[in-house]
Amino acid sequence: MVLQLSEPPLYETLNEHMYRLNAERVVRESMLLAVPAQKVHILDWCEQNFVEPRSGIPYSRRSQPATALLLDLLNSDYWRSCMLVAPNQAGKSFTLAQYLFHVLFNLREDVVYGVPDLDGMWRTKWLKDILPFIEASALRHMIPKGGSGSDGGVPKLVLWNNHTTLTPMGAGGGDSQRAGATSRVVLITEVKDFGKTKVGSKEGTPYDQLVRRALRHMGREFIFSESTITTASNLAWQMYLQGTQTVPHFPCESCEEYIAPEREHLIGWQDARTEEEAREKTMFSCPVCGILIDDAKRRRLLQEAKALHAGQTVDRGRVIGDPPPTRALSFRFTASTNMFAESGAIGVMEWKKVREQLAQRRSEREVELTQSIFAMPGSAFGFNVDPLDSNVLMRRAVGTEIGIVPSGMTHLWGGVDVRKTAMHWTVIASGEGVAPKIIAWGEQPVLQDMPLERAIPYAAACIQEIMREGFPVEETKDRLPVMLTLMDAGWRPQDVYAACDQDDFWIPVRGLGSGCLKKEAYKEPDKTSNVVRFIGDGFHVKFMDDRFVVQSNASVYKSKLHQALREPLNSLQAMTFAKSDQFRLRKLVRHLTAEKEVITGDAGVTASEWEEQHDDNHLLDSTSYANLARFVWAFLQDILAEDDTDSHTYTVAGSGPLFG
Repeated sequence: MVLQLSEPPLYETLNEHMYRLNAERVVRESMLLAVPAQKVHILDWCEQNFVEPRSGIPYSRRSQPATALLLDLLNSDYWRSCMLVAPNQAGKSFTLAQYLFHVLFNLREDVVYGVPDLDGMWRTKWLKDILPFIEASALRHMIPKGGSGSDGGVPKLVLWNNHTTLTPMGAGGGDSQRAGATSRVVLITEVKDFGKTKVGSKEGTPYDQLVRRALRHMGREFIFSESTITTASNLAWQMYLQGTQTVPHFPCESCEEYIAPEREHLIGWQDARTEEEAREKTMFSCPVCGILIDDAKRRRLLQEAKALHAGQTVDRGRVIGDPPPTRALSFRFTASTNMFAESGAIGVMEWKKVREQLAQRRSEREVELTQSIFAMPGSAFGFNVDPLDSNVLMRRAVGTEIGIVPSGMTHLWGGVDVRKTAMHWTVIASGEGVAPKIIAWGEQPVLQDMPLERAIPYAAACIQEIMREGFPVEETKDRLPVMLTLMDAGWRPQDVYAACDQDDFWIPVRGLGSGCLKKEAYKEPDKTSNVVRFIGDGFHVKFMDDRFVVQSNASVYKSKLHQALREPLNSLQAMTFAKSDQFRLRKLVRHLTAEKEVITGDAGVTASEWEEQHDDNHLLDSTSYANLARFVWAFLQDILAEDDTDSHTYTVAGSGPLFG
């Protein structure tokens, strides 16, 4: 079509001629922009434009039928909001990115994008969930060549090459973080973090404020939210319950009913004797007829899935029943309708959860299964961990006598607890392919007729002599010295530092958390630095006061010790004792059972607290430190590896791997 404002005059000046041509060009471009582009169905459009960034495989609706059903529903203009609840690693981020780009480039509309915070979370979303998808797609030409974020940074506002905008807004900070831009479509990730009104805010919750970004489009607005589920009271789950509660269902080949098996329909792991048996036997079962459905069949049947709103059923392939009277779509799929889920792997998690006697681990695995695998809310809990039975522990004294290293043991680890009148110490033996064993324990008096700054190093020197001399190895003439000893520095740390300076293989340790002298919570560092040299499981090593100091989560290592004392005697994780006289053995057992563990949890966070039953708990602490030393040794191996030319044994104070 040739657009012309009017017939050109027979004669016109050059200025008039240029003015007319420019006017025609402006009107022509304006009319072209005013004509809406034909909207392609969102699924067809996604298949035309997207590939999976990591694999490079073109997107297909068959790859995850559950999210394809959701996108098909979202192709309609009927809905005013959508709440997506799904398992972790099930394609939520990809689906949100697909809908985001559909609005920006298929519908050619602006988007406000809500994230929990504009620093860490927005950076992660942009660099991992948004930019890689569009760079790998047929739409990469839409990425702006200049402006914020074009040089690899993180933009505060994205102006795409088709003149649409993407504006991130955070849940944190003041109300101004959620002001300014407006759009018909608002996307919110992790909406559970948007449900609490900020202190001093007069504009409601961050969620309410983001919804108001679409007020000018009232009646046409669309708010798309997604989130993991923590508790039943959080915003995401409440939004799901208030919506259509739509769930994908697939047909059962046996009874021909459309089904969506839940957690209770995962069968086979309950009677398994081993982890591998649980993996092999676990399958989902039909909630109606009970037939078992293996993963291959389940994935094939998912290609025939239908999205059913609350109250709807399927009869001979036709959906029966009206949807709930709401324009708030809420959509949930779970492990059985997740194409990526492995029923055997989930069965192993269930099997481990039941068999792990350590309550803290059990509660954390329960949170992972409930929220991350089956997309259901958890609940607050609090319970006592079954205490150790003293009489049962007495039967763990097996094998060699006290002070003897069993054959097959290659390493000894020491721990020392410090108090005003005495030090308690423990030695644990370990080796490859054998269970650890407490081979020696004792008490060293702290002399009261000299100042503590001299008495503590002196008492430590007496124990150091025992550790250096080592312990005889069963059926040989060899002696094995203690490779690493951790000494409690929670009380009088400078005196403990002086004591550790006497021996190159002694390191001070500060246990933090419940049951410690100072009620200071343990906080794991984010990364290593010149101060934090090593980060392990529940501990880290710092370089401070010209020496290395271990800081540990005391609750974790008491829990690990008690777990090892519960393991069956034939387990490689079981902790046993050396044989000894009844008095000495009962003293050890009394100390080891001096505290009991209480587990509390809420919103996916668990906490372990230790309550004293009596105050004879010093061998519990020293044994926990000896057990921790096994893990700290990895740090020392790194230090030793840095100087591979120096292979001699360190015996002189101040010349070992900890002091250069």
